[in-house]
Amino acid sequence: MIATVRSPYSTIEVLERGRVRTLAFVQDGGTRWPQTVLDLDRPHEPAMPYLRGMALSLAYVPKARAALVVGLGGGAAVHLLRRLAPGVRIVGIEIDPAVVRLARAYFALPDDADIQVVVGDALDVVPTSQDRFDLVWMDVFLDPSAPGTNASGIPRGTTTEAFLRTLAARVRRGGVAVFNLHHKSGFSAHLAAIERAFGHVHVYAVPGTGHRIVVAATEPLPGPAALARRARRIDERTARGTPPSSLRLAPLLRHRLPTGDDPNRAPDPRIRRP
Repeated sequence: MIATVRSPYSTIEVLERGRVRTLAFVQDGGTRWPQTVLDLDRPHEPAMPYLRGMALSLAYVPKARAALVVGLGGGAAVHLLRRLAPGVRIVGIEIDPAVVRLARAYFALPDDADIQVVVGDALDVVPTSQDRFDLVWMDVFLDPSAPGTNASGIPRGTTTEAFLRTLAARVRRGGVAVFNLHHKSGFSAHLAAIERAFGHVHVYAVPGTGHRIVVAATEPLPGPAALARRARRIDERTARGTPPSSLRLAPLLRHRLPTGDDPNRAPDPRIRRP
């Protein structure tokens, strides 16, 4: 462990093994919930499987110019987006200023003109924003025992249809919003709200995990042939990059689920609520 911070939102630890660092939320009983894992030597490589699923959004929007990351955490999404969409302008929203400080100190969060970090609650920031984005990445998790969260730690306010409609209004024509969700209790209701707010959704399982990636748009989404063609092009480009990337999007397309065909699961027994 190389840092511990107690913020109004959580106890946060930064752990290090070799060149790999982890930012984790810690419950009172000591249970750690990793939020960011980053290899400092290869920050563009998604170390957490769900980020590979989030990267599928680039097959939907291959030429993204602007991206919004809600739930910045340690900034792994920033490193990944900069690799997959060179020149993209990124706005990151993070509710906890302590997390932003740790991201800059320990996770090489870039500080340049193409990245704007907004410290605040997405429930306040998104409705008042005038910006529009090609990509919106929703990766919002708090300590799952905190009041106002569901069983996987997602703030309930971000799951409402009203909020999701304001989010949809921030997506440019031809753009998508992509959500990192979990199959714990509340998934089906959250998915239904996303579908009502946006109108069109694709759902993917993340192999070996309980995560579900939901891609949403207000217009019809591309079909399988177009997505496969775009994913292959991205894979070929990143394999030739410097340094080469092991990320492959095309195989992930095989894990698409029928919309809504993902049953609720019992709450995780590790979660201790007040």
